[in-house]
Amino acid sequence: MHLRLHPRLPRHRKQRFPRHCKGARGPSIRNLSDDLVPYWDLDDPSIPNAPKDSSAAAIACSGLMTLYSVSCEDRFGIVAGSILDSLRANYLAGRDWDGILAGGCFDFPKGIGVGESLVWGDYYFLESLLKARGLDILWP
Repeated sequence: MHLRLHPRLPRHRKQRFPRHCKGARGPSIRNLSDDLVPYWDLDDPSIPNAPKDSSAAAIACSGLMTLYSVSCEDRFGIVAGSILDSLRANYLAGRDWDGILAGGCFDFPKGIGVGESLVWGDYYFLESLLKARGLDILWP
């Protein structure tokens, strides 16, 4: 099921950032995996076998929703909605998990927090869900 962004997603400050939004096409959008969750390092030579980072996807999703709200460019909302759908379908942690999103990656070279829930990933995932429903409780 595709999550539609709420039609009343706040569209404020439209005139403040249009030039910055138009240039926002960074490698994070072009180089995503099939499920739209980035690898822990986009330059890792072991891609596609490198670990992914669901927390990075949640952060990107929230940022894209903000770009959508200030730019009125549908491409940001479409990608954000697709990332959110993927996180909901593929990365929700189970009942016996200490977090909301599984599959975060904190420090792969040191083996710390790989494939785990990360508090910032959970935060931005919940923030994205609220933004998608038209609630701006956690964002300015």
